[in-house]
Amino acid sequence: MAGHLIIGGDGLVGSALRREMLRRKVPWVATSRRAGSPPGVFLDLLNFDEFDLAVQGSHVYLVAAVSGFRACEADPGSSWRVNVDAPIFLADYYRQRSAKIVFISSEAVESCGGTALGRQKAAAEAYMRTAGVVIIRPTKITPGRVDSFASFVVDAAYGKPGLRRWE
Repeated sequence: MAGHLIIGGDGLVGSALRREMLRRKVPWVATSRRAGSPPGVFLDLLNFDEFDLAVQGSHVYLVAAVSGFRACEADPGSSWRVNVDAPIFLADYYRQRSAKIVFISSEAVESCGGTALGRQKAAAEAYMRTAGVVIIRPTKITPGRVDSFASFVVDAAYGKPGLRRWE
């Protein structure tokens, strides 16, 4: 397996991860739910079972999500599929192929656990912990800080010494 795979490569964090890969001169491929989007491979997480699993990566970043509280509350079934079912399926698939996996969660797990988003991210995290996935639970990420966050995410994927692990 060569390169890094960014699931959700055209959002705020995914775009920053693409820039970080370019800065580090690391080969990458990214997915987008928008057909024909510049990052590359089409993947609609509502239909993740139709994804071309021939797309591989030595490191897989699970970034795509329905991250809005209102959107998750308005359609909890679809947001569950995107925020829980799809990341678990993809993490399991790529873990079986020895990829290093990073799951971007949300501080909503702790601060807003009673919301659909908080419950969904908590459910996905519960599985990710059993699968040895690196879980990163950021607070709100702003455009001015997203590039430094992306650098941190890639460092975490490489297991950079000095990063603290919370249980």
